[in-house]
Amino acid sequence: MRLRPRPVLAAALAATLAVGCVGTTSDPGPVPPGDEQSDADGTAADPPGDGQVPPLHPSVDGYPEARVELSGAADAEVLHVKLADTPDHRQHGLMEVEELPDGTGMLFVFEEERTGGFWMKNTLVPLDIAYVGPDGDIRSILAMEPCTADPCEVYDPGVSYQSALEVPQGWFARVGIEVGDELTWQATGPGTDG
Repeated sequence: MRLRPRPVLAAALAATLAVGCVGTTSDPGPVPPGDEQSDADGTAADPPGDGQVPPLHPSVDGYPEARVELSGAADAEVLHVKLADTPDHRQHGLMEVEELPDGTGMLFVFEEERTGGFWMKNTLVPLDIAYVGPDGDIRSILAMEPCTADPCEVYDPGVSYQSALEVPQGWFARVGIEVGDELTWQATGPGTDG
Protein backbone atom coordinates (compact mmCIF):
# COMPACT_ATOMS: atom_id res chain seq x y z
CA MET A 1 0.00 0.00 0.00
CA ARG A 2 1.22 3.51 -0.73
CA LEU A 3 0.56 6.64 1.27
CA ARG A 4 -1.31 9.20 -0.71
CA PRO A 5 0.46 12.56 -0.71
CA ARG A 6 -1.55 15.68 0.05
CA PRO A 7 -2.56 17.95 -2.88
CA VAL A 8 -0.82 21.32 -3.22
CA LEU A 9 -1.60 22.80 -6.67
CA ALA A 10 -4.12 21.90 -9.35
CA ALA A 11 -4.96 23.99 -12.42
CA ALA A 12 -1.64 24.34 -14.26
CA LEU A 13 -0.67 20.79 -13.46
CA ALA A 14 -3.86 19.29 -14.82
CA ALA A 15 -3.08 20.95 -18.15
CA THR A 16 0.37 19.34 -18.15
CA LEU A 17 -1.11 15.89 -17.59
CA ALA A 18 -3.83 16.46 -20.16
CA VAL A 19 -1.23 16.35 -22.89
CA GLY A 20 0.06 13.07 -21.41
CA CYS A 21 3.65 14.09 -20.84
CA VAL A 22 5.72 14.89 -17.76
CA GLY A 23 8.99 13.49 -19.00
CA THR A 24 10.47 11.40 -21.81
CA THR A 25 12.77 8.42 -21.56
CA SER A 26 12.22 4.73 -21.84
CA ASP A 27 14.42 1.67 -21.62
CA PRO A 28 13.24 -1.95 -21.78
CA GLY A 29 16.37 -3.20 -20.10
CA PRO A 30 19.75 -2.33 -18.76
CA VAL A 31 22.22 -0.53 -20.97
CA PRO A 32 25.84 -1.34 -20.14
CA PRO A 33 27.95 1.77 -19.47
CA GLY A 34 29.35 3.09 -22.74
CA ASP A 35 26.67 1.35 -24.80
CA GLU A 36 24.16 4.20 -24.71
CA GLN A 37 22.55 4.94 -28.05
CA SER A 38 21.45 8.24 -29.53
CA ASP A 39 19.27 9.14 -32.44
CA ALA A 40 20.61 11.45 -35.14
CA ASP A 41 19.13 14.42 -33.27
CA GLY A 42 21.06 13.51 -30.11
CA THR A 43 18.10 12.22 -28.12
CA ALA A 44 18.32 8.90 -26.34
CA ALA A 45 17.30 5.92 -28.44
CA ASP A 46 15.56 2.86 -27.12
CA PRO A 47 17.95 0.00 -26.48
CA PRO A 48 17.42 -3.19 -28.45
CA GLY A 49 14.28 -5.07 -27.42
CA ASP A 50 10.54 -4.95 -27.86
CA GLY A 51 10.00 -1.78 -25.80
CA GLN A 52 7.86 -3.53 -23.22
CA VAL A 53 8.24 -4.19 -19.52
CA PRO A 54 8.82 -7.91 -18.89
CA PRO A 55 6.27 -9.70 -16.70
CA LEU A 56 6.72 -8.54 -13.08
CA HIS A 57 3.72 -9.94 -11.20
CA PRO A 58 0.09 -10.67 -12.17
CA SER A 59 -1.03 -7.81 -9.90
CA VAL A 60 0.77 -5.18 -12.06
CA ASP A 61 1.26 -6.83 -15.45
CA GLY A 62 -2.03 -5.35 -16.75
CA TYR A 63 -1.03 -1.75 -15.94
CA PRO A 64 -0.44 0.61 -18.88
CA GLU A 65 3.17 1.19 -19.92
CA ALA A 66 5.24 4.27 -20.69
CA ARG A 67 8.59 5.19 -22.20
CA VAL A 68 10.60 7.37 -19.83
CA GLU A 69 13.66 9.41 -20.74
CA LEU A 70 16.01 10.85 -18.14
CA SER A 71 18.54 13.47 -19.17
CA GLY A 72 21.11 15.60 -17.43
CA ALA A 73 24.87 15.91 -17.22
CA ALA A 74 25.23 12.20 -17.97
CA ASP A 75 24.06 10.63 -21.23
CA ALA A 76 20.30 10.29 -21.57
CA GLU A 77 18.81 7.07 -20.26
CA VAL A 78 15.67 5.39 -21.57
CA LEU A 79 13.53 2.88 -19.73
CA HIS A 80 10.13 1.24 -20.11
CA VAL A 81 7.94 1.32 -17.03
CA LYS A 82 4.54 0.40 -15.70
CA LEU A 83 2.33 3.47 -15.37
CA ALA A 84 0.42 4.01 -12.10
CA ASP A 85 -2.01 6.75 -13.10
CA THR A 86 -5.15 5.77 -11.19
CA PRO A 87 -5.75 5.80 -7.42
CA ASP A 88 -5.88 1.98 -7.29
CA HIS A 89 -2.69 1.55 -9.32
CA ARG A 90 -0.87 4.20 -7.25
CA GLN A 91 -1.99 2.60 -3.99
CA HIS A 92 -0.80 -0.86 -5.07
CA GLY A 93 2.45 0.25 -6.72
CA LEU A 94 5.10 -2.46 -6.89
CA MET A 95 3.69 -4.53 -4.02
CA GLU A 96 4.24 -8.29 -4.46
CA VAL A 97 6.86 -7.83 -7.22
CA GLU A 98 9.79 -10.11 -6.33
CA GLU A 99 12.27 -8.91 -8.95
CA LEU A 100 12.58 -5.60 -10.81
CA PRO A 101 15.15 -5.70 -13.64
CA ASP A 102 17.42 -2.72 -14.29
CA GLY A 103 15.95 -0.46 -16.96
CA THR A 104 12.39 -1.00 -15.72
CA GLY A 105 10.29 0.53 -12.97
CA MET A 106 7.01 2.23 -12.22
CA LEU A 107 6.01 5.82 -12.90
CA PHE A 108 3.38 7.28 -10.54
CA VAL A 109 1.50 10.19 -12.10
CA PHE A 110 -0.83 12.46 -10.12
CA GLU A 111 -3.46 14.91 -11.33
CA GLU A 112 -1.96 17.75 -9.30
CA GLU A 113 1.20 18.66 -7.47
CA ARG A 114 1.42 17.24 -3.95
CA THR A 115 3.57 16.73 -0.90
CA GLY A 116 4.08 13.77 1.42
CA GLY A 117 5.92 10.54 0.91
CA PHE A 118 5.70 6.93 -0.17
CA TRP A 119 6.07 3.83 1.95
CA MET A 120 7.13 0.29 1.14
CA LYS A 121 4.39 -1.76 2.83
CA ASN A 122 4.33 -5.25 1.22
CA THR A 123 6.99 -4.19 -1.29
CA LEU A 124 9.60 -6.93 -1.53
CA VAL A 125 12.50 -5.32 -3.44
CA PRO A 126 14.69 -2.35 -2.47
CA LEU A 127 13.92 0.68 -4.64
CA ASP A 128 15.11 4.17 -5.45
CA ILE A 129 12.45 6.82 -5.95
CA ALA A 130 12.83 10.08 -7.86
CA TYR A 131 10.24 12.73 -7.00
CA VAL A 132 9.57 14.89 -10.08
CA GLY A 133 8.06 18.37 -10.40
CA PRO A 134 5.35 19.30 -12.92
CA ASP A 135 7.98 20.55 -15.39
CA GLY A 136 9.88 17.23 -15.29
CA ASP A 137 12.66 18.38 -12.95
CA ILE A 138 13.90 15.71 -10.53
CA ARG A 139 13.58 17.32 -7.10
CA SER A 140 14.63 14.48 -4.78
CA ILE A 141 16.01 10.94 -5.00
CA LEU A 142 15.69 8.57 -2.03
CA ALA A 143 16.60 4.93 -1.38
CA MET A 144 13.75 2.84 0.07
CA GLU A 145 13.91 -0.53 1.85
CA PRO A 146 11.30 -3.34 1.74
CA CYS A 147 8.79 -3.51 4.59
CA THR A 148 6.53 -6.47 5.28
CA ALA A 149 5.10 -5.47 8.68
CA ASP A 150 3.92 -2.25 10.33
CA PRO A 151 5.23 0.23 11.16
CA CYS A 152 6.77 1.00 7.76
CA GLU A 153 8.96 4.05 7.20
CA VAL A 154 7.57 6.92 5.12
CA TYR A 155 10.05 8.28 2.56
CA ASP A 156 9.12 11.95 2.44
CA PRO A 157 11.13 13.99 -0.10
CA GLY A 158 10.51 17.30 1.67
CA VAL A 159 9.50 18.85 -1.68
CA SER A 160 6.34 19.00 -3.79
CA TYR A 161 6.07 16.78 -6.85
CA GLN A 162 3.61 15.61 -9.49
CA SER A 163 5.12 12.29 -10.46
CA ALA A 164 7.50 9.77 -8.95
CA LEU A 165 9.66 7.13 -10.61
CA GLU A 166 10.60 3.92 -8.79
CA VAL A 167 13.51 1.85 -10.10
CA PRO A 168 15.80 -0.86 -8.64
CA GLN A 169 17.83 0.53 -5.76
CA GLY A 170 21.17 1.95 -6.95
CA TRP A 171 20.12 2.30 -10.61
CA PHE A 172 20.05 6.12 -10.62
CA ALA A 173 23.62 6.25 -9.25
CA ARG A 174 24.87 3.58 -11.68
CA VAL A 175 23.62 5.52 -14.71
CA GLY A 176 24.51 8.99 -13.37
CA ILE A 177 20.99 10.42 -12.82
CA GLU A 178 20.87 13.13 -10.13
CA VAL A 179 18.64 15.76 -8.59
CA GLY A 180 18.21 18.56 -11.17
CA ASP A 181 18.11 16.19 -14.15
CA GLU A 182 14.99 16.05 -16.32
CA LEU A 183 12.36 13.33 -16.78
CA THR A 184 9.98 13.15 -19.71
CA TRP A 185 7.58 10.36 -20.55
CA GLN A 186 5.08 9.13 -23.08
CA ALA A 187 2.43 6.44 -22.68
CA THR A 188 3.10 3.52 -24.97
CA GLY A 189 -0.14 1.59 -24.63
CA PRO A 190 -3.21 0.96 -22.51
CA GLY A 191 -3.24 -1.68 -19.81
CA THR A 192 -5.48 -4.71 -19.76
CA ASP A 193 -6.95 -4.25 -16.27
CA GLY A 194 -8.75 -0.94 -16.87
